[in-house]
Amino acid sequence: MKVTTPILLIIIIVSTLVSCKPKQTTTNTSSVEDTTVFIKMQRTPCYGKCPNYTVEISNNGKVNYFGKMFVDYEGQHYSTISSADVDLIKAKINEVNFFELKDKYDSPATDIPSTIFEVTLNKHFKKITNRHNGPPELKDLEKLVEEIVYKSGLKIRK
Repeated sequence: MKVTTPILLIIIIVSTLVSCKPKQTTTNTSSVEDTTVFIKMQRTPCYGKCPNYTVEISNNGKVNYFGKMFVDYEGQHYSTISSADVDLIKAKINEVNFFELKDKYDSPATDIPSTIFEVTLNKHFKKITNRHNGPPELKDLEKLVEEIVYKSGLKIRK
């Protein structure tokens, strides 16, 4: 009996140490980053017939579009754009020095539509509301995003 007690004690100690060892988990951060939305663009309504929609584009090219009023695609739609188009939008964001621009270009007039950009790129986030007199480069970015999204073959989400 005295011989088995130390062996039993050793077994208990070893099994306790092994069970307390933290589990190693591997996470593929690139797949999480791939699905992260890097740009969200919203066009707000006005008192007239201004297009009103929201579009989000992820790093992997997934597009989510929600058309509200005065757009060709009303309701929820989706598509995928090429990695070349994703890179083109990101290059344009860098070219216009998006993170250096003001947060708001506004007007006291309330019936003017706004374009709201939210960009997350290289661990930086910035939101810009462009209602009036924003720099032309910002309008160019808006046009580029619209062109790429509309040529992507939006499909209705059922």
